[in-house]
Amino acid sequence: MNRATRNARAAALDDATLISLCHGIETPAYVYDLTQIKSRYLALAAAFPTLGIRYAVKANPHPAVLRQLLACGAQFDASSIGEVRRALEVGAAPHSISFTGPGKRAAEIDEAVMRGIGHMVVESLHQAQQTSAAALRHGSVQPVLARISPVASPKGFGARMTGVATQFGIDEEDAPAVLSEIAALPGLALHGMHFYAGSNSLDPDAIAANMQNCAQLAQTLSAFLGQPPQRLILGSGFGVPYHEGQAALDLAQVAAKTLGTLLQLRPRGQPAIDLELGRWLTAPAGQLLTRVLTRKSGRGATILICDGGFNAHLAACGMMGSVVRRNWPIRNLSTPDGPREKVTLAGPLCTLIDLLARDLDLARANFGDVLSVGLSGAYGATASPAGFISHPVVREMIWDGTRLTDQTPSGAMV
Repeated sequence: MNRATRNARAAALDDATLISLCHGIETPAYVYDLTQIKSRYLALAAAFPTLGIRYAVKANPHPAVLRQLLACGAQFDASSIGEVRRALEVGAAPHSISFTGPGKRAAEIDEAVMRGIGHMVVESLHQAQQTSAAALRHGSVQPVLARISPVASPKGFGARMTGVATQFGIDEEDAPAVLSEIAALPGLALHGMHFYAGSNSLDPDAIAANMQNCAQLAQTLSAFLGQPPQRLILGSGFGVPYHEGQAALDLAQVAAKTLGTLLQLRPRGQPAIDLELGRWLTAPAGQLLTRVLTRKSGRGATILICDGGFNAHLAACGMMGSVVRRNWPIRNLSTPDGPREKVTLAGPLCTLIDLLARDLDLARANFGDVLSVGLSGAYGATASPAGFISHPVVREMIWDGTRLTDQTPSGAMV
């Protein structure tokens, strides 16, 4: 399908509109609702009015998503030179982009410096030395932030990156000596620090404790260096409720518990403090649509085989770090009011591990029915092994408030 339209005033994509358009959508397909992304950004900006908002491009790098966030006022955090280029292509200013990542190629560092990237986030002394060499080659001074890996972080995060040996950042216990060396490198200006200690938390107390810990560490290290930071980037770790029994994160509670601590860091308006986040902004604004190809029963189970599996959505299949596999929110869009039943949802791949859900409570679905996997606007299409078994690449659709358009990136095997 190239384009489907519906005459209406700009509005969020509701089920009635989506169902009316489903017959024309080739599946599997992601649908991203730009109006929801905008409303979530505005809610975040209202809750944290004194902080910058920096979007982690890796969560969803679709150009339409990036353009919407840029129009709202977001800055970008890129994790590869490819993501740097994506941000620049949609109109982001180079100085508004930070470039993180534990394994930057020398050519990536050189290109980022040449393009005038806002902040190179260095995750080791060697990376800082490489950046220094690139800056000297280009006759420039490159602003850098040092990523710090704290000794500990509170419980309550889906993944914690502290207290153990990881590829990320400079360990807190080594930071004073390493930061001193970085600050002395020619061609660099050490502007501050970057922290990302944990992800996908729904606990305001855990988020507040983590930010307080990072803030205190930033103060301690800045005092050691004898210079106040110009910028701090704090990975927020804001989560979304993927599973039954979870509640959405209360932004007002998080702001009430964290803003005071953060503002103590900037008595004279500095440093600039940015919240870095990805999934909270985009996950609820996306869904994966997949059609039922086959319905079968056997050995006490009802199995629905769909045209989208882990090649389209690795995370929903529980293969992105989940210790215990749990079902995501999945609905039958075609016959939402049918009798309920417990089903197993499988994808089309020739492997036993291609499962979207087990013991899922779903309105009865038959051949051709369209199912929706919710909270799929982050870590979906580009986080999945599209090339495995050579099925068609999942399509990507954009709802702009009045129409649904196919904006599958050019070159995709469809």
